[in-house]
Amino acid sequence: MSSVYKELAFRNEKIDVLYLTQWVSVFQLLIGFVLAPLQALPGFGTPGTGIPNVPYQLKQGARCFLEISGDCRHKNTMLLLPGYVAINFVFNTLGLYITKRSSAVLLSIGYALLLPMTTITFSLKIMGPYREKITSYTWL
Repeated sequence: MSSVYKELAFRNEKIDVLYLTQWVSVFQLLIGFVLAPLQALPGFGTPGTGIPNVPYQLKQGARCFLEISGDCRHKNTMLLLPGYVAINFVFNTLGLYITKRSSAVLLSIGYALLLPMTTITFSLKIMGPYREKITSYTWL
C-alpha cells in the first residue's frame, strides 16, 4: 500500500529517491521507538524481554558487534550489521526507483518473483553448507 502512496508522490511532486528513502527511514525509526514498549507485553516480544532488560540487551548487542563477547569473537560480527544495512538500503532504494520509473504494480510483481527466485538460488550447489533442500512443501 505504501508503494501506491509513493507512486502518487512521484507523479505529483518532483521527489528524489534518496530524499524519500531518508524520510521513510526517519519515520520507521520513530515508529519503531514508539512501538518498542510492546516488546514487554506477553505474546508480542521475546520471552524474558522487558523494559528493564533493554539496557542490558543493548550492552550485550554492542559487545557482540565489537566482538568483545566470547560467543561472537572471530565471527566477523562487525561486518554483519553494516552489511545488512547496506543491502537493505540498496534493496529499498531500487524498489523506489522501480516505483518512480514505472509503477507500484511492477514493484509488487518484482517482489512476488523475489521469493521463489531466492528459494531456487539457495538450493544451488554453489551455496555450499548453506544449501537448502527443495521439497514438495517448497512448492505449496
